[in-house]
Amino acid sequence: MKKMTQITLALILASSTFAMECVGSKTFRDNLGNSQRKEVILEKAFDYSDDKIHADIEEAYFVFTKYDQEKYVAKITFGPDYTKGIASTATFDMNNRFELASVNGGTVYKLVCRK
Repeated sequence: MKKMTQITLALILASSTFAMECVGSKTFRDNLGNSQRKEVILEKAFDYSDDKIHADIEEAYFVFTKYDQEKYVAKITFGPDYTKGIASTATFDMNNRFELASVNGGTVYKLVCRK
């Protein structure tokens, strides 16, 4: 019982160390010319030692990683091999908001994070 309590406490503390809210989105025009938008909330990746949240929309992979005290890297990469995309160190504005965008023709991919 004591071991289970320790594991639960460790998970709670681990999840609270990286309190970041990020949304990935894809905006595009469908075959009829109507604007469409898909969104996904980035979630904690427990399989890595770094603080990392990630998600994907089709072949677009969104990731936000804390690599040092108050230092972050944001990436949007594209399949099938995920070697092409955009990466940036994250600098938050006065409203604690960060945005990274990638444009491919008429399709816009965005990663928006808030502290």
